[in-house]
Amino acid sequence: MVSLSRILSVAPQELLRSSRQLVLEQHGYYVVSAATLEQVEAACRAGTFDLALLGWGLRPLAKLAAAEILRRFFPGITILDLCRGRSAIPGAEACNVQDPSDLLAAIALKLRDRKSRGSHPRRRLSLDRAAREEPS
Repeated sequence: MVSLSRILSVAPQELLRSSRQLVLEQHGYYVVSAATLEQVEAACRAGTFDLALLGWGLRPLAKLAAAEILRRFFPGITILDLCRGRSAIPGAEACNVQDPSDLLAAIALKLRDRKSRGSHPRRRLSLDRAAREEPS
């Protein structure tokens, strides 16, 4: 069975969120969309993601907060910041594309890079859970 790459797409505008999700799903990605920081955190608690997209309409402080939440749950996650110029998020990849096909190409490239490096975002375990899972 082929494993779908999992993407968390964050955008405050419903139309952008739903159209981006539709395009990504049509190209074989599993997508969860979020509009708020609370939804980002709930999505992170519920599953794992290979890549996060932070949309154009997010304000810079909201992007920084979303990135902090994502990295708290998945320290090695790839974050694509849809922005003009350089990303204000340390370690995020700036992605200045308007056309959906360019966005799809950027996502495919980042996921391919991640797989070639063998890195996968791992959920951080709480100390209590880690202690319970250690062999006695």
